[in-house]
Amino acid sequence: MFSAAWNGKPIRSFLTRTDGVGATPLGLPDGLLLALSPSGELAVSLGHTFDGWIGEGTLARAAMIAGAPRAMVEHVREADWTPDGTDVAIVRRVGSLERLEFPIGTVLYQTSGFISHIRFSRDGQRIAFADHPLYSDDNGDVAVVDRAGTKTTLAAGLQGLRGVCWSPDDTEVWHTANVNKPNAGVALRASRLDGRTRTIGALPTDWRILDVTKDGRAVMSEETVARQIELWRDGAPPVDMTLFDQSLGSALSNDGQSALLSDQGSVAGTVYATYLRRADQPEPVRLGDGQAMNLSQDGRAALSIVYGPPSRLLLLPVGAGTVTELPNPQKLTVQAASLLSDGRRVVFLASEGGATLRGYVQDIATGAIAPFTETGVSTDSYSGLVVSHDGSGVWLDGPDARPYLYAIHGGTREPVRGLAEGERILETSEDGRSIYVSNVIGVPQRIYRVDLATGRRTLHRELNPSQVAGVRRTELSITPDGRTVLFSYSRLLASLYVVDGLK
Repeated sequence: MFSAAWNGKPIRSFLTRTDGVGATPLGLPDGLLLALSPSGELAVSLGHTFDGWIGEGTLARAAMIAGAPRAMVEHVREADWTPDGTDVAIVRRVGSLERLEFPIGTVLYQTSGFISHIRFSRDGQRIAFADHPLYSDDNGDVAVVDRAGTKTTLAAGLQGLRGVCWSPDDTEVWHTANVNKPNAGVALRASRLDGRTRTIGALPTDWRILDVTKDGRAVMSEETVARQIELWRDGAPPVDMTLFDQSLGSALSNDGQSALLSDQGSVAGTVYATYLRRADQPEPVRLGDGQAMNLSQDGRAALSIVYGPPSRLLLLPVGAGTVTELPNPQKLTVQAASLLSDGRRVVFLASEGGATLRGYVQDIATGAIAPFTETGVSTDSYSGLVVSHDGSGVWLDGPDARPYLYAIHGGTREPVRGLAEGERILETSEDGRSIYVSNVIGVPQRIYRVDLATGRRTLHRELNPSQVAGVRRTELSITPDGRTVLFSYSRLLASLYVVDGLK
């Protein structure tokens, strides 16, 4: 059984034979198939929508043959049945924390990052999962947690960890992740509960393990991730700014002439790298390591994050100069950051020891760090934080998941009016009276200009990807004058296989 979506259609569930002959759609509402119990009952996420690697929907139980599904819990990312089929474990986000619950309502483990690929052991005593310290990023650790909530990490610091399951004899956790060498593909590895890890085999392309039967047959997927970066200007066709297969647009210069891009693959020989690309020049310039955040007001420096834990905040010179690393004495894990317009301070969101996120401001000259928000704040951006026109505040989601303008000094916050559910703030307008916002999920991407005083919304621009099959995440940057947009979108295409003979 599998779920699929194509050409922008909703996710549907299908039944297919292991010899690959035919696929029959199941009579279920739109949604993602999460798990199948031994008795044939389905756990389905109704109305499931993806945001990058992660998504959510309403968990429902459904019969495979007939009968309407029964809704159980909202905002569920994943679920897995106990081996006897009597109950389910789930992953869901509550506030700013990701929770692994079993039974539903009882938290076995939680993190400010995210949790994926939960799988019960065959004896039902443990749950294996991928533990990602940074929200939305697929790097992370392979871990197990028992029913008492005791967590054990089996393999740490893996790149591109997407695929976890138990071995046929329940003594190992099998997982697929990138090989930590440039262009080296993916490895299927097995980790024992004592932490010993062996390599089962190297895979030449992007393969992921999904499940293994007791007799050793494995279900695997071959994935193709394609990312596109386009520069849209008023009155001109879009310009292709794509670097590599795993590149992402992060920020624009105020004049819209330069784009700050990130490579999240291994072409450069490092996990992430920051590039600057001008629209009128064919070749990008590699500025340094890390995920790109934003450019300084004068365009002479870029801010990047080498993700942790702990994280490294880097100031990268655009021209001649040396890289400056900001101190991180608290060993914080930073999710997003921005250089302020004065060029003397940095604001960032970070967590300490896996706790909830908090906003901090850091003086570049002295390295002094001070919090300016309560814990539990968050952002939808995967790159820089959005700062107010005068540089005195940052737009963030509060612990109640509502948008606020947080003052960097003074500890106050003001609610933001005019945003629809599921929208993100992109930029502050030139005059400081409005903000640009867009939908996080789905196509087309509609950019609205929202008046801060009245909440009045005006459609500013609508963007459509040239290819919509498999679109899972879009990322937008816009100049303060609203005339130039950097549009990134990612597509995931997959083929299923049954593999014999793995040991």
